[in-house]
Amino acid sequence: MATYRLELDERGEPLLIEESNCISPTPANQWIERCLASIPTGASTMKPALLLAGIMFSQAALAQVSVGWDADCDYNVNTDPAALQTAIDAGHTEIRLSHAQDYPGAIEITQDLALRGGYADCSAANNDQQTNILSTIDAGGLGLTAVKVSGIEQANLLLEYLTITGGDGSADTYPYSGGLMLKSVTGSVNLHHLDLRDNTGGQGGGGLGVYGGSDIEDDQLAVVITETVIRNNSADSGGGVFCLRFHSSFDIHLELSAGTVIQNNHANSQGGALQTNSCRIDHLAGVATHSLNTDIDREIHNNTSNISGAGLTVFGSGQVNLNGTPTQPFDLTGNTGNLDPGSSGQGGAAHVSDGGVLVLTNARVGFNSSGSYGGALYAGFGGHITMRPGPDGCDYDRYCSQLIGNTLSGTAGGGAAVAARYGGLIDIRNSLIWMNNSDSRGYVGHAEQAFSEQAARLLFEGNVIVENGNNAGYSNYSGFELKGGSELTLAYNTLHMNTSNSTMLNQLPGSSLLAVGNIIQEFSNLHQLGGAATTTIDCNLVPSASSIEAPVTDLIEGTVSWLDSGSRDYRLSADDTIAMDVCSDALYSPGADLGEQARGQDNPDVTDLNGSYDLGAHEFDPVSADGIFADAFE
Repeated sequence: MATYRLELDERGEPLLIEESNCISPTPANQWIERCLASIPTGASTMKPALLLAGIMFSQAALAQVSVGWDADCDYNVNTDPAALQTAIDAGHTEIRLSHAQDYPGAIEITQDLALRGGYADCSAANNDQQTNILSTIDAGGLGLTAVKVSGIEQANLLLEYLTITGGDGSADTYPYSGGLMLKSVTGSVNLHHLDLRDNTGGQGGGGLGVYGGSDIEDDQLAVVITETVIRNNSADSGGGVFCLRFHSSFDIHLELSAGTVIQNNHANSQGGALQTNSCRIDHLAGVATHSLNTDIDREIHNNTSNISGAGLTVFGSGQVNLNGTPTQPFDLTGNTGNLDPGSSGQGGAAHVSDGGVLVLTNARVGFNSSGSYGGALYAGFGGHITMRPGPDGCDYDRYCSQLIGNTLSGTAGGGAAVAARYGGLIDIRNSLIWMNNSDSRGYVGHAEQAFSEQAARLLFEGNVIVENGNNAGYSNYSGFELKGGSELTLAYNTLHMNTSNSTMLNQLPGSSLLAVGNIIQEFSNLHQLGGAATTTIDCNLVPSASSIEAPVTDLIEGTVSWLDSGSRDYRLSADDTIAMDVCSDALYSPGADLGEQARGQDNPDVTDLNGSYDLGAHEFDPVSADGIFADAFE
């Protein structure tokens, strides 16, 4: 690397002279000091001094430097306890941090930087011999956010192979994030192979907080997170991750790729794993290559909240897409809300409100719990939740989309699997709904308008709804509970072996029910009407119409056998002609069936009743009925 000194010519103008004696030792900061010391006395005017400093600084800033605890380090923590911050402030574009020891301190980044850990020592760092052993930044005991990134325009920032721990945002200048905070940053930020753990946030973001900043409009920020674990963090909201956009013209997009998991975080209020206010978040399922924890394939798992949304909360114009793949489901599992029994918890897995949107594709929403409304999924005040398989199906199970084993207990409310209130909408299609239990009403679903002028709506199409409400430890007063101002559309579902000790469809005054194209092979009380309501029950198959408290049309009494209900294979057998070619699309036009077959395929051996649509979750498939394929995915 060429270096220079400055001298003045006879006219007093600066003259650059190549300095062969200004030899660069390994530590870059010592080289800068030595070369600066070589400036001749006559070159001490402001103009030459600034020029020399700019030359030396720009060359140093372009180079990578190492930070650690040995003699090969450009910045040595033994001699400068704040060596990492010193290196950042010097303006280097790449800093490599040794994992020989934990770096004790909090840092702030205000310019573009690649901060890379994973180096055994500074010799390895200088030669870019990176491992998958993370370097640790530990802010324990300081009462500060561990890593604060702020005020960078059009950033191209990289943080990788780092553990960020011990942060405490509750007493910081910004009472928000504990571990990593991105505030007023535009451009792109890449977070790769991080372990954000054991941090405490203030108002939001125990592990990671992303804030648009009130000063930023008409811009965007993309945060790409790969192979990262966010665990054991806590905050008032968004125990794991918190994202807040101030202005609608500032687009914030978080993209969490396969191998990124959010687990064992806690929110004192809501959003145990994640909370977004008007940000977009896409999270893709997959198996991590790291071994930072044992549940490497459970994306949002085992998080808790004192009130609502132990898994996640979505507010404002925010949208969250949780996407499984054909080979790997997205796990939204084991999250527990309403830890404060005096509160009204809503949504053990997810709480979506104020116009927020949650889309679940090839997801397994299972074994979540809450204490008031929505053991798994809750939508209110214009919140919208959709759940369905992906267009390419899956090879990991017969049912690519599953809503299973969720519970509701405690304060009276309703909806073990789902609850919609105050204008919320929940749309579940082509999914398995299995083994959900409620200590109140609606072991599958609950809907009520309450104080909103908008109807709360539930739409269930093409689902297999089986073996719910059978746990004797729960009251399970009804399968679906419809209160005033609510709407339920139940179309082309298969219902079987749900509890026989309560009413399947309980309809209260002011509610609306459309049931069409279903196989309801239940021996409980099928429908109860508590007053003036709107009820359309048309073109369904039931064992007996005697327990339906409303007029019905084109009702078929009887049963079907299916291919193998004992193993939850509810495809129609060749003998189930009673359920074939029954309905038209006059009242409801269904999409593809649970096996992605087109509906309305006419069976020439069966006389149509009203049309060519078969009843239940599956259109009859003569190939599978002949036993050629034992499973839909073989």
